[in-house]
Amino acid sequence: MEILNDFRKEEIRKEILPCTIKIVLACLLFYYGGLGNFLFGPTEIREIQVVNLENRYISYNIAYNYGAFVEYSETSSSGQASVFKEYIITAKNDYYMAVLVPNSNYDIFDKQMEETYAYLEGESSVRPTTILVSGVVRRMNDKELEFYYEMFGEFASDNDYVLPYVLDTRKITPLIGSKGISYIMFLLAGILILHSVYRVIRCFNSKNHKTLLQYLQKHPSEQEAIYKFYYETEYVNKFKMNKEYFIYHKVGDTFFCKASDIVWAYQRITSHTRNGLPRGKSFGLVVADKFYARFHMAMKTEKLCADTMNYFKEINPSIVIGYSEELEDLYIDNMDEFVKVQNESNSQ
Repeated sequence: MEILNDFRKEEIRKEILPCTIKIVLACLLFYYGGLGNFLFGPTEIREIQVVNLENRYISYNIAYNYGAFVEYSETSSSGQASVFKEYIITAKNDYYMAVLVPNSNYDIFDKQMEETYAYLEGESSVRPTTILVSGVVRRMNDKELEFYYEMFGEFASDNDYVLPYVLDTRKITPLIGSKGISYIMFLLAGILILHSVYRVIRCFNSKNHKTLLQYLQKHPSEQEAIYKFYYETEYVNKFKMNKEYFIYHKVGDTFFCKASDIVWAYQRITSHTRNGLPRGKSFGLVVADKFYARFHMAMKTEKLCADTMNYFKEINPSIVIGYSEELEDLYIDNMDEFVKVQNESNSQ
C-alpha cells in the first residue's frame, strides 16, 4: 500500500542518522577495544622488526629471564590493589626488554630466572623452561627506565640493544587499560549494532500499522478518502486529524481511527525521581476511542498538551477533555453513559 510505503520511507529517513551514529560508535569501540587482536590474535615477535615493536600486540616465548628490577602496586577504581613486577628478558636476537608480570605468576618467572642463571653460569646444561606470554609492547615511563637502566650500568641508555620497552601482559591494545575494558567495549558495541538493526527492521514491520491495515480491509471503499486525508493533511505533533479521520504516527507505531470514534482525551504528567530526589516531569496526552483502545502521545511541554486538546476540541467538539475517576469508571464500565457525557459536552 502506498501509505505504508511512505511510512516506511519516512521511518527509515528518521532512523538513518541515529543508526549511522550508533554503528560508527560501535566500530570505534570495536577498533579501540582491539577486536582485530581478539579475532586474529597476537603477532609473533619474530615477525616484527625491533624498530616496530612499540604499541604492537605480540606473543613471545621467553627463553631467558634476568630477574625483576621493579615492583609496584596499582589500585583500581573499586579500591582493589594489584601488585606487579617487571622482569628483564631477552627480546629477539641480542636485544633486551622487560615483561610485566602480576604477582600470581611470580613463582613461574622466579623459577625461570633461577634456571637462566644456572644455565648461563654453567651450573646446569638444561636450558631454562620457556614461558609463552602475549600483550602489548609499550614504552617505559621515566621511573621504570631509571630502575631498568641501573641494572645495565652507566651507559645503558646509550646502548641500542637495551630497548626501553615493557611487554604489558594485561593489555591487548595500547589504547585501553585492560582486557576487561575490551570486553565491556565489545558488549556496548554489540548492543549498539543490535539496537540499530532492530530499529531498521521495525520500519518494515507491517504489524506496527495494524489499526490502519484493519480499517482499510474492513472499509475498502474508503481507501481513496483515507489516501486524500493522509496526503492533504499536515502533521501536527506527529498526528494528522480532520473531521473524518485521525492518524498518529511515529517510528514503529501507528494508530488510526475515525475522528468521530475518539471519545476522550486527557493529559498525563509523570514525575521522575532518582534516589528519592525529583528529576523533572514528562508530559503526554492519552487518547481513547469508543472501542476501548487507548494510546499515549508524548508531549514536550504541558502547554503543548493543552494546545493539542484544544485542537482536538475544535476538530471534534464531542470529545470529552480532561480526566477524573468518575470518567475512568464510566469509560470502563458503561460506554453508553460515557457517550451521554460526551453528548452533553458537545451541547454546551
